[in-house]
Amino acid sequence: MPTPQPPIDGAVIEFKDVDFVFVTASDSTALKGTSGSLMLKNNLFVGNGGKFDWTMAGFGPDEITAELKEYNFPVKSTKLVCESAVLTYPAKTDNKVEGIFEFNSKKHKTFEDNQYPRFKSYGSNIEIKGLGENIKYKGGLSLAGRKMYSSSIDEGTASIEILHEGKTRIRSVSPRFTMTDSTITSDVSSIVLYQTETDSIFHPGGSLKYNKNSATVRITKPNGYRHSPFLDSYHKIEIVADALSWNLAGSQIDFNITNGRDQIPALFESEEYFSGDKYSGMQGMYKFHPLQMIVAHADKTKSDVMFAEDVAKAYKLEPLTVRGAMVQLMKTGFIDYNVKAGEIKLRRKARHYVLSRRDKKDYDNITFVSISPGGANATLDLNSNELLVRGVDKIYISDSLNVNFVPDKRELKILKNRDFSFHGKINTQNFQFIGNDFNFVYDSFLVHLKTIDQIRLAVESKEKTEKGKARVLGNELRYSSGTLYINKPDNKSGRKKNSCLPYIRCYIRSNSVF
Repeated sequence: MPTPQPPIDGAVIEFKDVDFVFVTASDSTALKGTSGSLMLKNNLFVGNGGKFDWTMAGFGPDEITAELKEYNFPVKSTKLVCESAVLTYPAKTDNKVEGIFEFNSKKHKTFEDNQYPRFKSYGSNIEIKGLGENIKYKGGLSLAGRKMYSSSIDEGTASIEILHEGKTRIRSVSPRFTMTDSTITSDVSSIVLYQTETDSIFHPGGSLKYNKNSATVRITKPNGYRHSPFLDSYHKIEIVADALSWNLAGSQIDFNITNGRDQIPALFESEEYFSGDKYSGMQGMYKFHPLQMIVAHADKTKSDVMFAEDVAKAYKLEPLTVRGAMVQLMKTGFIDYNVKAGEIKLRRKARHYVLSRRDKKDYDNITFVSISPGGANATLDLNSNELLVRGVDKIYISDSLNVNFVPDKRELKILKNRDFSFHGKINTQNFQFIGNDFNFVYDSFLVHLKTIDQIRLAVESKEKTEKGKARVLGNELRYSSGTLYINKPDNKSGRKKNSCLPYIRCYIRSNSVF
């Protein structure tokens, strides 16, 4: 509700259908066709009606206008605020938009530097056109001189969809977008990149920059989100990298570490990965374990949707403390969290971590560490949906069974559902396999070895390595193929001991060389 206008009293001068011209060293602009009363005792003008345009920001007189309703301002000031104005902007919306108008005269050199007039819509459900034929927008409408934003009085979020060849490829939701003739940007927004009809890459709080001229999107990490992962549903992995780049006219999406490339790795982690240290670290300085608490609350209420206020009340905690803990869980991919409303939605990862900690479900140890590659840390080919990861020295598949892979050229391709292919070496406790076209199948937890050039024996001997592990001997089995069974599919974590695994089944007779 607009603030009521001050009562008219004392000596006044009445004005009807007049134009007020505001003249300063920086501007000369007019409020046209207004009426009102000037109270002489305090030099306050209380007015109603009139029209203001955006010519001082470089627009034509009819391109953008604001019709004022009730307002007041000190006549010795150049500042005017009207809390009940109606904006007309035919190039961007077919509807009249209600909101707050503000004018002030500030020193500026060019139209682009001018921050006035300003307008901010009451609501955040406005459909804006003219952003580009491949862009759909719904949200607030704010103007500051020539610049347009998505802000609104109700502080609602705005959404932008970017299409390519008639299909939505990117959807971003943010409290504030900045929209210019050539770019759309946001400091923090939740972003979805659609990979297939059913799969996507999601980030809860990336900084977005979309260049309309080149059809290129770049997502970087703002402060506080450095360790927040990109969630890749097709490959079922989480990707921790500094930046994502995609030219929508092409078929490749790059993931990069931007600072300290030779020291800071990009991480590619299975969505079934579990780390006891990471679980314990979530508690930090809290007297409660945030993840354990909200999963317990979800189980108790039989709902994966809850509110921070209700959780705080149920566990007799300060609401502000609970809200802070939820922000951290959101940034690490355990929940979806609406900061404004306090709404919490559990993601699959939340219950996975708690149940794994309680030894009530299986998990895996699969993570790829990419550091200091020649090009991007990883490139997703949208034609094949293969994710090429570079800069990988070693892949740890099973900590308990001492199984790891060493890819040639430090590269591998991740396929659907964490399957992946590579050339190189496979090390187990007793064997080393060297060859090409090795294909790891996640669900079956095995590796198809299409071409094995060598199989070297690693046996316990008095000549152990400095770390005390089995030493690889020169014995070789050459020219074979087969399947390496790492562990049972329901025991990827290796919690249950099985002396028969891992084992290999060969399909072609091989020759022994000593």
